[in-house]
Amino acid sequence: MSPKIVALFGRNAAITAGSVLTWILIGWITGAIAGGMREPEAVKFFSEQSGFRSIETRKLDRYYDTRDSVIGFCAWVGLFSAQVVFVLGEVAQRRAGEGAETTE
Repeated sequence: MSPKIVALFGRNAAITAGSVLTWILIGWITGAIAGGMREPEAVKFFSEQSGFRSIETRKLDRYYDTRDSVIGFCAWVGLFSAQVVFVLGEVAQRRAGEGAETTE
């Protein structure tokens, strides 16, 4: 493999990893909020201060399903946005390189 391809792959992997991890973190927080809004009793169950000790499994399942769906959606957004940023960055870099060659 040529060094240019390895460098491109490395940049793409770094951008993708950073973007996906950031969006998963955003999804985790947003998903917890959305799950709590959908199933407030699950939030009471998770808080130890309330003394709320039992909950229907169905309600916890709905909480986790909501949270996990938001996390999954955010991961896809992160993957898509990483590729858009990578492609636009490469196009801009090549245009800047072409402009530098023509002015010399």
